[in-house]
Amino acid sequence: MSDRPGQDGPVVSVVMPFLDAAPHIRQATGSVLRQSWTNLELLLVDDGGTDGSDRIARRLAEADPRVRVLSHEGRRNRGTGPSRALAIGHARGDLVAFLDADDAWEPHHVADQIALLEAHPEADIVCGRAWVWRSWRHPAATDVLSDLAFVPGAVVSGRQLLAAVLRNGAVATSTCSLLARRETLLGVVPHVEAFTGLFEDQVVNAWLQLRGTAVMSGATSAWYRMHDRSISARLGSQEEARVYLRFLAWVRDQLGEGEGEGDAELVELIDRASRRTTESLPPPQQPRPGHLLRAVVPTAVRRQIGRVRRALHRPRTPEPEVGPQEVAEALHRHGADLRGDVLVLGDGTAVVGSTATTSVRALPLPGPQAAAGPAHVLADLASDAYDCVLLVEDAGSVEAGDRGLRHLRRALRPGGVLLVVPRRDDPSLAEDLQAVFEWDAVSRDAPGGPYATVLRAFVPAP
Repeated sequence: MSDRPGQDGPVVSVVMPFLDAAPHIRQATGSVLRQSWTNLELLLVDDGGTDGSDRIARRLAEADPRVRVLSHEGRRNRGTGPSRALAIGHARGDLVAFLDADDAWEPHHVADQIALLEAHPEADIVCGRAWVWRSWRHPAATDVLSDLAFVPGAVVSGRQLLAAVLRNGAVATSTCSLLARRETLLGVVPHVEAFTGLFEDQVVNAWLQLRGTAVMSGATSAWYRMHDRSISARLGSQEEARVYLRFLAWVRDQLGEGEGEGDAELVELIDRASRRTTESLPPPQQPRPGHLLRAVVPTAVRRQIGRVRRALHRPRTPEPEVGPQEVAEALHRHGADLRGDVLVLGDGTAVVGSTATTSVRALPLPGPQAAAGPAHVLADLASDAYDCVLLVEDAGSVEAGDRGLRHLRRALRPGGVLLVVPRRDDPSLAEDLQAVFEWDAVSRDAPGGPYATVLRAFVPAP
């Protein structure tokens, strides 16, 4: 290998995904482009951020031919795993290295790793350490050097390295200190795409460990920046534990029958780690009886059963309708949901007033007996257009269930909320909402007294 800039094709492809990385991306990319090993390419993967870091990346590409900018179709935000996979698939180098858009290398980092790999041609991977970098924000903070599973200079089978990681939580390598032969790495692309955030780096590591030999680097030239938005900030959470179980299941699947050398130990270590992680999680919430009923009884049949049941037990004296004062009191309790772009169905416009609202649109609905029923009107609503939809109306005027409510869900953005204040008591409306939204996304606010009931359903954010 040579670091002559004129050599055909880059020797090292550096993969750098970024999402809203404007505060740090210049330092990260600068540390790559100022490497003493100049024969490299920098693959910047735009993961759909909004802070202008994509413009910084494109200016870098215009200024230096070694920089290429990639993005997902439609410039969608797909996560770190798919972004790394995209860059790996486009890499032209014989070797691939990784650096996040908020981390940094010292000038001789790449050259030192290549020299180590050349000294050990039997190795497929260089595994190194990194400084856990806290002093960038607080100069008095202590930076700590991450550990290695084996002593610097050791050449070990990847399976030994993976066993050490599973056995005692050792770190195989910091992602910013990993260098791998591209031919060994290519097959990981469809697998790493399935891990959008946590553990996507460990999928890359485990893939390489199951297929190659590693040499341990004692260099201290990589810096991993610690801050509130880093992946490490989520370590120890239930989210991490659940994704870790997915990762362990994936590793177990990669072992197949587990008949290779050292595989029996790996299977045992995976099972032990899975049990330990599962025990750390709270017990799963048991499905409600109504949820089980919804799973086996068609929606139309459930509605008909409900109508018959209510007809048999209907009180002789009809309940009074909910008036404007009751509606106002109900919405006051849910003021935090009235935000952004609000769509009002029925006559709730007069009680919608909040500094958090960007726009309020009122849409009258025809009765269910009209020639063009309410579901027909709702079908014309734009998708992903509203942060909150407020329905103050007779439940029947929406033709609740498969038609009207599905249009309302479609009109809500991810994280959006549907608030329903029925004029009359209608127990079937909650069932209809749960048939359209996830069963645990619907809540009922029924405080008693003169206050109106509010049914609240939300669209989970992706």
